Amino acid sequence: NLRTDAFLIKGPNPLLSTPSRLKDYRRAGAGCIFVPFIYNRIDIQVVVSATRLPLNVL
Repeated sequence: NLRTDAFLIKGPNPLLSTPSRLKDYRRAGAGCIFVPFIYNRIDIQVVVSATRLPLNVL
């Protein structure tokens, strides 16, 4: 399991960096991804569509 803090840190645009991070995590062998502090429904849909891994939004 891995976690991306792009939405926690509140960088310039976490939605741009998160999909590429998810792909890197999958290649590294992650079985599940945690994305804390993502609240917007559209942002969640974009992140869900960026990976085939199980995704937990917190």
